[in-house]
Amino acid sequence: FLGMGDFTGNSNFNIIYLVITIILMIIISIKFIKDKDKNISYYYLFVYLLVVIPLFDLYHFSLFVYFYVIVFLYNSKINVNKKILPYISFALISSFMCLWVILCWDYFKDYRIYSYKNYEIVLLTKNENNKYKSINSFIKDKKFKFIGSPSDAIFLFATNNRKIDTYTIYYRGNFGKEGVNKALDDIDNSKDTYFIVDKNIVKNKEDIQFLKEVPKHIINKYKCIKRIDNYEIYYIGDE
Repeated sequence: FLGMGDFTGNSNFNIIYLVITIILMIIISIKFIKDKDKNISYYYLFVYLLVVIPLFDLYHFSLFVYFYVIVFLYNSKINVNKKILPYISFALISSFMCLWVILCWDYFKDYRIYSYKNYEIVLLTKNENNKYKSINSFIKDKKFKFIGSPSDAIFLFATNNRKIDTYTIYYRGNFGKEGVNKALDDIDNSKDTYFIVDKNIVKNKEDIQFLKEVPKHIINKYKCIKRIDNYEIYYIGDE
């Protein structure tokens, strides 16, 4: 809750339209609660909306809209067997994923199946496979932190059998009050640690939730000792 302040200015769209839509949905949710004899599912919906509001991004808002539609169908007079509603939901998601794969086939056709420790099957491009192998070879038995996309971070931690910590995912709102300063202090107080920084995360204007202050701080303050494709490795010693 105290980390909500980090979301200030965290938008890549016209926030006015989103605020108007959210207000309308709050009004509709309250109306549903009153009209449906205080049906508990609408209380769930209303509480979920309160969770979504502070995030102010389209991804979380889209999750709410999906949940909203399911609850609406569940309580509507539309002739839908409530027992099969979960299957309908699963079918819609599966259809969407299949359509997405078909439309993006030119992108996926470059992927190959590889095997890693703790990952028996993983889809990667040849270039990604080479990058990860080079990184894993370098950080073997070393203390490291990854500054980049959460999927890459968890992949590297898992393939090296390491546990994630509080500061594995550098996303806004994750670290409570003054979360940016906490993340930067954690970096400066790290000793004998290698930081793997994805340079692309700094350039990515669409990823507005990532704390770009973190990679910029490392790049500006510390010395790069190795480069592996779009990754730069920095070292903070004991002194």
